[in-house]
Amino acid sequence: MKRIKNRLFTGSIIGIVLVIAAAGILTTLLSHAATVSLPLEPETGTISQNTSGMATVVSDSTASGGKAIQFGASTTPPPPSGDFTMPTAASVGPRCDVSTTVTPAQALTTLRATGELSCVTINGQFTLEGSDGVNWHITDVRIITSAVNGYGLRTYLGFGGVDAFTGTLAQRPVFSHIEIVGLAAHASGAGACSAAVAANDIILEYADIYGCTDGVKSWSDFALRYSWIHDMDHPSGAHSDALQIVSGSNLEFTGDRFDGYDGYSSDGTGMPSDYAGNSVLQTGHCNGDVQATFTHNWFAGGHYTIRGEGACDSSDTTKHPAPYTVHYVFHDNRWLRHGTSVALGRSDLVPNTYGPIYGSTAADQDWVDNVWDDTGEAVH
Repeated sequence: MKRIKNRLFTGSIIGIVLVIAAAGILTTLLSHAATVSLPLEPETGTISQNTSGMATVVSDSTASGGKAIQFGASTTPPPPSGDFTMPTAASVGPRCDVSTTVTPAQALTTLRATGELSCVTINGQFTLEGSDGVNWHITDVRIITSAVNGYGLRTYLGFGGVDAFTGTLAQRPVFSHIEIVGLAAHASGAGACSAAVAANDIILEYADIYGCTDGVKSWSDFALRYSWIHDMDHPSGAHSDALQIVSGSNLEFTGDRFDGYDGYSSDGTGMPSDYAGNSVLQTGHCNGDVQATFTHNWFAGGHYTIRGEGACDSSDTTKHPAPYTVHYVFHDNRWLRHGTSVALGRSDLVPNTYGPIYGSTAADQDWVDNVWDDTGEAVH
């Protein structure tokens, strides 16, 4: 009887072991059969020019070889709240080959057919008006300014022969990873362009803007994010501004870098001895109310870096026939102790000629946590 019990016990142990082994073998077989894979690395190949912007090679530290394929024309996501990084040459402008050149008319033809454009250079002033631009995405594109006293990108002004935007706020065209090159940066002696951008009703992200007398002239429903304006042009008698505002509401400037310096002199007459332009922000001779928000930006340069509402509040009614309201919000911005010019190869330029702000901007406007970048000392 005892011998039978021992045999039964031994048989049970063997049965349990066999069941466990079988389960392990089955699990292994299923895991190997779950997917069919090939050891391909498409990010090391060449993307066809016929993809029309549907796929681009992007940097990704978590991917094989540090690169990955991005499909679709969605813009680069913004940095997490509170995690802003000052824009540099590595973070702005096109991320792909833009050696293919198209005319503005050819670019518009593609956009009207597909709503997307990428990895090309537009040679000439690019103008949007009316229904053009509704839900468009222009990504990884260079725009070469060609018109003397003209612009690189001109949109929806509602005057000067350019029709107003017919879409909604949510349908504004998005320009992402754009480079806008002024005349002075590519055609010395050919004359000066007025501004690299003269626009409203658009979103610009990760833009590299330089080479015209002014960087940006903006009006209503304009957004500039994570971009860098630098190296303006200084022809004889010019007052170069990185940004000019004379009217408009719902203007947004977030995570941008403004270096208000003259890096070029298109007519050869020379630049100021300290290379400082007129200003980073010039609130010009207003022709309407102004409402704009500046958050998490970096500022350097200009005679006065920020020239606020003073020009609009002038008592000289020959320049200002109506009293206009100016409301600026400046939150969490940083002033740089040294400015940078890519054209001059300098990163040691004076922070400004006369001061970081002009007049009573800090006292009269919504002014919170604006400091010098190196010390954290309040700017006022």
